[in-house]
Amino acid sequence: MTPSVRTLDLHVGGRRFSLPRDLRRCGVIYDDRLARTDRLRLEQQTLGATPALRFEVPGQRITLLDASETPAGTRFGPLGAETALGAQPEVAATFPVFQLADKLVLLAPMIVVGFDPMATDAAAIVAGTILRIRYQARDHAVLTAPAEADVLAEAEALTARPGVLFAEPDLITIGANLRPPPPGFMAFDSAAGVQRAFLNIRAPAAWPLAGPLDAIRIAVLDDGVDLSHPALAAAVVGSFDAIEGTEGPVSPNAWDYHGTSCAGLALGLGAGFRGVAGGARLLAVRIARSPGPGQPWATSNSVLRRGIDWAVDQGADVISNSWGGPPSSVVAEGIARASGAGRDGRGAVVAVAAGNSGGPVAFPANLSGVIAVAAVNLADEPKTWASSDGESWWASNMGPEVDLAAPGIGLTTTDLQAAPGRTPTDWRQDFNGTSAACPIVAGAAALILSRAPHLTAPEVAAVLIAAADPIGSAQRRLNVERAMTALAPAPTPDLPPPEITGRCTRLVLSEAVSVFHLAPADGGAALFLADPGDLAALIAAEAVGVDLTLRYRDSVAGPLAILKGARLRPAVGAPPDPDPAPEPDPDPDKVLLPRPEDDIFATA
Repeated sequence: MTPSVRTLDLHVGGRRFSLPRDLRRCGVIYDDRLARTDRLRLEQQTLGATPALRFEVPGQRITLLDASETPAGTRFGPLGAETALGAQPEVAATFPVFQLADKLVLLAPMIVVGFDPMATDAAAIVAGTILRIRYQARDHAVLTAPAEADVLAEAEALTARPGVLFAEPDLITIGANLRPPPPGFMAFDSAAGVQRAFLNIRAPAAWPLAGPLDAIRIAVLDDGVDLSHPALAAAVVGSFDAIEGTEGPVSPNAWDYHGTSCAGLALGLGAGFRGVAGGARLLAVRIARSPGPGQPWATSNSVLRRGIDWAVDQGADVISNSWGGPPSSVVAEGIARASGAGRDGRGAVVAVAAGNSGGPVAFPANLSGVIAVAAVNLADEPKTWASSDGESWWASNMGPEVDLAAPGIGLTTTDLQAAPGRTPTDWRQDFNGTSAACPIVAGAAALILSRAPHLTAPEVAAVLIAAADPIGSAQRRLNVERAMTALAPAPTPDLPPPEITGRCTRLVLSEAVSVFHLAPADGGAALFLADPGDLAALIAAEAVGVDLTLRYRDSVAGPLAILKGARLRPAVGAPPDPDPAPEPDPDPDKVLLPRPEDDIFATA
């Protein structure tokens, strides 16, 4: 990558985005054989001073430096330090850094390629190139390039290959958690026994209206969750480290508390604390980490996608995302899959924090199909630089993409159980930002689904938005009670009763399925499909015309019932023939089914 590049152009969803270059900073990849002490010595000698910023990106070979104030930086101009380092034989490559609101974006020797799995695969895509496969998923792959490669040129060349849908650099995002208020801030209503933010959104009044929350799964994508916290341990049903690609139990670093605080607001329950959807189940996904207390966190686009995919595959009903990054096709497609194909086609509800830089709504909150969440303070004011809360160092991002606002000031929630978490205790009372507002909305979505699991993701969003309270001129603040009371009763499928007695009028047996018509005694008719392994001893050709009683465990709406582990028994006074006769020859009145490989019905 040449130092002359001044902007990074990204093309996502038919739109073009440009990120300006941060001329003060650069990324450096050293020769792997160079020890850390030797790297520090090389920086001192080459730059003439210690860089103002030195950040070793976790899990990567890259070191982020701000050497603009060193003698090399001041003598040779903004890119002087990068040029000086790049000339050293111990340096494999240098990479530019770009600005994204309150975050930094680092180009690295990694590419993500999306492809049509029916047309090609990763091996065919990299054939004849300098790229190597790091890992491959169903419809995308992460590729590594030599340190000295022009990553943008390599990605551009891949887009011309057959079956390739997109190719983009696997950008690294570096950010910092929002600064909390000074010690002593208290937003807990001791008289009501619940925090003021929850009173504002009418959560306590909504709790008695909830359905069985233990059937609802909320995935929290963040820097990890304290899985043994007393208010979270009982909720955990799975955890995943998307950075390493390993399933749990996955614990965060001892100083990475952000995800634990988000999980508490969404679903914590215990030790006198209750989150918005206390009692829901937790899928904890680590998609970011920091190298030490008070240091920035880092993630990459491919890690984010892997975390999203895992949550969907684990049956997440709601996905809470208190993070943002550069526009990315691999992330956008992952979210589209979650919100469209998740929950068996009904769509997972995807809540995303709008961002805290006071600017436009950040990616991926600006995508369609998600609930973009802005923040308000405890006075129900939109959180701005000058709002009355006194936290003048941050402001909620706003714009037409915002769907809902929720409290983002002074939230009481869970903290890591031991120092150096946010506090010396297991709890904190100062969580803030759209990062705090997002899991509150995720919890509200879980409450809706506990009462109405048949709703699609867009329908859940519509219920929450329609029930929200208008604040200001362009925002609506979450009202959980109104959303719950607005729910219509769940539709009752027109299904047969759990037990039916009637006359078996037609029958078809095959190696794969048994199909028979039953004419219930009270009128009507039903067509049933069952595994012959369950029925072979009870159904035979002679069963036609015999009264049978059917019990079943699963069914679908309409006249077709798909049986799982069903059993037939003869009606009283109509015992079956103990010696089943062979299957009769087919006739025009019989039901004919396609073979199982035609994939019309799945065997129960």
